[in-house]
Amino acid sequence: MKTILKIYSRFLLAIVPIMFLPIVIDGFGFGKNWLMVIAVALGLLIWGTGLILDKDRQKINWSPTMSWLLVWLLIASFSFFLGLVGVRIRTATNVSGWGTILGMVGATFLWLQTAEKGEEDRALKYLSVVAIIVALVSLVVFLIPTKKLPINFPTNNPLISITSRWSLVGESMGELWLLVVVVWAWGQKLWIKIKSREKYIGEAVVIGFLLVVTLLDLYKLFKTGWGALDLRSSWMIAVEALKQKPLTGSGVGNFLEAFYWWRPVQFNSSLAWANVYQWSGSWLLQIWTELGLVGLMAWVFVWWQGWKGQIERKNKIKVMILGLVLLILPFSLVGLWLWLWLTAGSDGGKTKEVGASFKVGEGGVNAAPAAVLVLIIIGVAVGGYWWIRILLGEIYFRQSLVAASKNDGGQTYNLQIKAISQNVNYAEYRRAYSQTNIALAQSMLSNKDISEEDKQKAVVLIQQAVREAKAAVALDNQNPLYWTNLAVIYKQLIGLVDGSTDWGIQAYSQAIVLDPINPALRLDFGGLLYAMGRFDEADRLFEQAVTLKNDFANGWYNWANAAKQQKKLTEAVARLSQALSLVSPESGDYEKASGELATWKKELEASSPTTTGTTPETLKLPEAIPSGVKGKVSVPKTGLEPPAEKVVPTPTQ
Repeated sequence: MKTILKIYSRFLLAIVPIMFLPIVIDGFGFGKNWLMVIAVALGLLIWGTGLILDKDRQKINWSPTMSWLLVWLLIASFSFFLGLVGVRIRTATNVSGWGTILGMVGATFLWLQTAEKGEEDRALKYLSVVAIIVALVSLVVFLIPTKKLPINFPTNNPLISITSRWSLVGESMGELWLLVVVVWAWGQKLWIKIKSREKYIGEAVVIGFLLVVTLLDLYKLFKTGWGALDLRSSWMIAVEALKQKPLTGSGVGNFLEAFYWWRPVQFNSSLAWANVYQWSGSWLLQIWTELGLVGLMAWVFVWWQGWKGQIERKNKIKVMILGLVLLILPFSLVGLWLWLWLTAGSDGGKTKEVGASFKVGEGGVNAAPAAVLVLIIIGVAVGGYWWIRILLGEIYFRQSLVAASKNDGGQTYNLQIKAISQNVNYAEYRRAYSQTNIALAQSMLSNKDISEEDKQKAVVLIQQAVREAKAAVALDNQNPLYWTNLAVIYKQLIGLVDGSTDWGIQAYSQAIVLDPINPALRLDFGGLLYAMGRFDEADRLFEQAVTLKNDFANGWYNWANAAKQQKKLTEAVARLSQALSLVSPESGDYEKASGELATWKKELEASSPTTTGTTPETLKLPEAIPSGVKGKVSVPKTGLEPPAEKVVPTPTQ
């Protein structure tokens, strides 16, 4: 059985970097994470079975690195189970979340059980085959002319879409980790053969080819960018986490909320100001932010023991340098996977055997192996049940988005119900379902010849839209995205349901509390107040938007119009001039805004009112408040009001 476990561990090491699930939305992120946990669980079952069958060697290999990995897992688990149920669902499957940590610790344990002299070389052969395949695919993709990309398989509803950045590993950073680790290992072999004057043509060819593709990946990475959060913002978020939650952090896998709460105002000056980041620009800072000082220190000890536990100098250097690079760069699942293998599966690692013995009965039967296997089976069965349901939810949700892209509202609606039935506590499904309901209701009510039956269906859809939007908030109430979604739902009910305006204001206010430096959120909120005729309040929100981002053209444009509505023509002209300076002269916006500015200047000179033009392309005024729909229905307002309790985050900087 041990031979089977060895072969399986080598296969596991090599196959995880190229695992992906094309039937879900994030095939390389969620898919790789999901499959890794399943594969590790199967490996533990093989090991537990072998522990019973191999009566001559019922022992467990252990190391100090494994001890500190368990401490790290316990800290992450404590953080995980303290979170709201919606946050737990979101972070369980996140890359670098709780599921990732659980799978990584399990894989390290398996590698420890097979660690012996020569095992690293045998496992390296499996890994090298995969690395060569990955390198060949990467080279072919690079040589494809850009005009022929993307290549979709199949053409309709593609499961795979090959772009210039596509990789069999899923992302450039992960591919680089795979190639660097394999090149380093073969480089050590080459050096040994050169010193001993043996033939080394095979090693030289492998290293030469992989090194060329490695340099090619570096070129692509620096040309296209990392796509990671900048280090300055990452550092300031980590510092705020230290101030507000020094010991616990924002929660394992929950960098997203820390990003909303604590990113600096200077982030709005970057080109990526509208992006939302779920990972830090450095994994060291991410651990610090998510798990606080306790989690950070636990990982420092993991790194220390991983380095200290190597007997041979060549392994010490490799583990130390790659471990430092792993911490400095953004998180890479493949990078962590390979580093843990180097610490646990190397030839010279320090391990000790722990007897798995618990005698029972008069005959002194050892019950420990059976007890261990039973615990593994229970854990795999219970965890596997929920893990499979999570997968089914993702499959149905992807299918619903495909149906939505084809304007098939009925199929979208039914598939999202199936997704929610599999994973009822995932807030993102609830948010999407609320939008589907309100879209279907609006489609029905826009029909001139709407029937009474359709009116009743529209009422039900409206009620479901609000209910699901509120459910998303309840499941993940520290996430401003769900409060904003609730506000937008209320905004679309103005003219249909009494009180929708006030409810929308409440929801927008709470979203701003949770995302305090988002200028777009203030622009949307100000747009609602502007459409209501509350120009002075809208004016203040537009001012806050341009204060948070002083090159926000649409913010200046709306602030100018708010001033004009209040008869403050001097301020209106100055603000519109600023908006015009931020718009490209080649755009339709520039032409439109220039015409408006000329009109306003004449108006200012003549002190006579005139009307503004039509809405420009991106410099647009807030939409008017709905005045109701023909065939207006009577929607009961009971139960549609926003949640009574407001959730306020920890103080921000």
